[in-house]
Amino acid sequence: AAATPVLVTTTNLPGLPILSCRADAFLQGSREVHRIGGSQPIKATAANTTVTVVMPATPNVIWRANCSYRIGV
Repeated sequence: AAATPVLVTTTNLPGLPILSCRADAFLQGSREVHRIGGSQPIKATAANTTVTVVMPATPNVIWRANCSYRIGV
């Protein structure tokens, strides 16, 4: 098990949130859930600019992200 967490970073979101994920071994079929923003929508920092969530390449890990968005104010 690694002592340093795996970091998932973001761009073009207020405060540039970073998620710290466990770096130790999970049992097969385990999952970890993180949420940015809670129940309120987050507005991108700059209009007409891509928002990205960067998940690092890690051995034996399948990353899955569900994102929703809306257009408008």
